[in-house]
Amino acid sequence: MIEAMKQEFKNVLMGIKALIVDIFHLKSVPDIMVTFFTSVIGGIFGYFNFIVIENENAFKALLFVLFLDWVAGMALAFQQGKFQTRKAMKIVYYVAGYGLVLATVLSIEKGYSYADWMTEAVMLPIISFTVIGSLKKFSILGILPKGVFLKIMENIDNYKENVSSVSKDIEEG
Repeated sequence: MIEAMKQEFKNVLMGIKALIVDIFHLKSVPDIMVTFFTSVIGGIFGYFNFIVIENENAFKALLFVLFLDWVAGMALAFQQGKFQTRKAMKIVYYVAGYGLVLATVLSIEKGYSYADWMTEAVMLPIISFTVIGSLKKFSILGILPKGVFLKIMENIDNYKENVSSVSKDIEEG
């Protein structure tokens, strides 16, 4: 009687094991490892997908600024007769690189509530310099009047001088 119960229990366990193996298609150790690693990678992609969707305006702004700079650069290259496909394709690297930087910074901000300044500190200079570069290219092309571009650069220089004088006053005081 006890032997029959033991055998029945073993049969039930073997049935459960077979069911789990069939449900998850786990036939061998490599199958288990592949399933594990694809699950981890899927989780990471899912997390960054959530970061992108949650902050879509930041990513749209980054894409817009990079596309604007790319258009200005392509127009200038065509005008000067210096177009190169290799340089034109750098937009892919810039979008991927800056997008990963933005996603990483947003991930850090999400994890640490006291790091909410990081996006502005990291991405604002990148975006600002890209916009200034685009304005310069449009000015060289003649789309943006040179006087307007020079006035913008003068205002930036005046602002930098004002900020540096305020910081000197703070250091002295």
